[in-house]
Amino acid sequence: MEERRVAAYVLSVVALIFWVIFWLIPYIDFKKEHTLTFKTCSIKFHYYHNSDTSDQYYNIAQTDLTMCLCSLYMHKPDTAIARYIMSFYKTYGRNPSPDSLHQSRYNNLDSIIKYREKALDPRWEWD
Repeated sequence: MEERRVAAYVLSVVALIFWVIFWLIPYIDFKKEHTLTFKTCSIKFHYYHNSDTSDQYYNIAQTDLTMCLCSLYMHKPDTAIARYIMSFYKTYGRNPSPDSLHQSRYNNLDSIIKYREKALDPRWEWD
């Protein structure tokens, strides 16, 4: 009877050790902090494993960086910031409605900055 109790104890300790090795350590080890920076705006975000530009965390971090640049551009206009905002909008921008009347409204920089929540942020559509 005592042998079974010791065997159960040893097996549970071995199972706990395997759980720590295969589940907990990779979760802690691979969660790395990355930073996107342009001018004075800097956004930090976490990835598991390596940076993958098709991952949603990278796209959300880029959106946050573009929103920060929009705020920066409103206070101090700069052509490099304007180019970055327009290139992001052309690549990842969202059309807020399927109506064709609203599509042309977001083609210039001033409109994108004014309606930045609707035009740039994907989380706006999720709500």
